Amino acid sequence: MNSNIDAYLQSVSSEIELALNKGETSISKILPCFIFRELEVPNNRFVVSTTRPFISSYKSLLRNQNLKPIIPRKIEYESAIYLKEGVIDSIFSTNSLVTLLFVGDGASDMRFSYNSYRFFRTFGKNLKVRAFICNSDSIGRKFGDQTIKSGWNNSEFGDKLFYNSDTWSDLENFLFEVTSEDAENHRYISIIDIDGTLLCPRPKYNGLIKQVRIQALKLFCEKHFDDEFFNIKIEEHTSKLEESYAAASNTGFCKSYDDEDLTMLVALGLYAEIISEDDFLLNPTNNIGFVVPTEWLQYASSQLENSPHPKYKLSRLHGLYDQCAKALYNGSPTAFVDFREVENLVLTDWAKDKKIVLNKAVISFINEAVKKQIVPIAYSDRPNASVGLITTGTYNNTVESKENAFIDSLVKLV
Repeated sequence: MNSNIDAYLQSVSSEIELALNKGETSISKILPCFIFRELEVPNNRFVVSTTRPFISSYKSLLRNQNLKPIIPRKIEYESAIYLKEGVIDSIFSTNSLVTLLFVGDGASDMRFSYNSYRFFRTFGKNLKVRAFICNSDSIGRKFGDQTIKSGWNNSEFGDKLFYNSDTWSDLENFLFEVTSEDAENHRYISIIDIDGTLLCPRPKYNGLIKQVRIQALKLFCEKHFDDEFFNIKIEEHTSKLEESYAAASNTGFCKSYDDEDLTMLVALGLYAEIISEDDFLLNPTNNIGFVVPTEWLQYASSQLENSPHPKYKLSRLHGLYDQCAKALYNGSPTAFVDFREVENLVLTDWAKDKKIVLNKAVISFINEAVKKQIVPIAYSDRPNASVGLITTGTYNNTVESKENAFIDSLVKLV
C-alpha cells in the first residue's frame, strides 16, 4: 500500500475532529486529495512527497500522454477507467482486494457507480463497488430495468450495488453493513461527491447551488456586456435572466447533458431571444435536436450573424460563443471558464456570510470510515475554476489554490 496512507488518514482524522468541534471547515482541509473535472490532483505533501504519487492525474497516465486530452466527465465510462488506473492503482498494491464506497446524491452518481462496477467486474472478484445514494426523488424511479427501492438494490448480476435512502443518517448503517461483509485483509476507498452531497446537501440546501450560479451569471453579464444588453440594476433585466436560466435548466438538451456550462450558455441565448425554450432543437425527440454543446454554439453563432438586431448589440455574445466553441475544440473540459471563475468568487463570499453549508453527517461518515482505514477522496464534475484551482504545469498535472479559492474557504457544518 502507498506509504503516504497513514499520514493522510491521520491528517484527515485530525482536521475532521477540529471541524466537528468548531462547526466549520474547508473542503481542502478535510479532504486534501480531491479530483475535479479536469481530473488533475492537488499539489500537496501526500501527492508530491514521493516518487509514487498518492493519486495520479488523468493526463499523467501513460496511455494519455501522447494524446490531446479529451477529459472524460464523471458520467462517462472513461472516468471509471481513470478511477481504477489513476487512483486505486496508485494507492493499493496490485491484486489487492478493494471495495469502492461511493457517497452521492443523484442520477449521475448512480451512473458513475454503475460504470465503475461494470468495469471492475472485468477484474474478477478483487474489486467491488457499494454506493450510498441519498435522494428521496429517486426512490420509485427506474434505473436500467429495475425500480429503485429504499435500502439495498442489487445489480442485474445479483450483486449488492446501491443503498438508496432519503436520509443521510443511514450512512452509519451503510458503513457497518459493507465493512462487516468483507475479510480483514480487505482494503477500502471512499469517493465523496461534492454538490448536493458534501456541499449544500439534499434535500434542504441543494437549491443554494442554483442560487449561487444565477448570482454568478448576473455578475458575469454585468461585467461582460454593455448596459443595453444587461444591467444588474434594472429589475426587468435580472428577472428575465433568472427566467431564462430556469427555462434553460428545464430543456431536454440541458437535462440530458447535465452540465452547467451548457445551461448558462443556453440561458444567454434565451435571454437574447435567438431561440425559444420550446424549440425542438433544445428538446431532442425522434432524432431531432442538439446532442452536444458545440452544436448549440454553432447554431447560436449563425443566429447572431444573421440577427435583425444591430450587430453591435449582440457582438459580445457572439464573441463569447466563439470563445467557448474554441475552448471545446482545443480539448478543454470546461467551455465557460470565465463564468466558473465568477462562480468561485460568489461561493467564497457566501461562505464568509454563512449562506452555504457542508454536510455534517457526511463529514462524520468520513471520520468513522477513516478509523477503519478507509481512504477518502473528493470527486466532482465541477471544473477547477469553479473552486479556485489552477494547474501548476508540473509533469503530474497537479493543481493549487488561487487567492480567495472557495476550496480553502471555511464553511459552516449543518
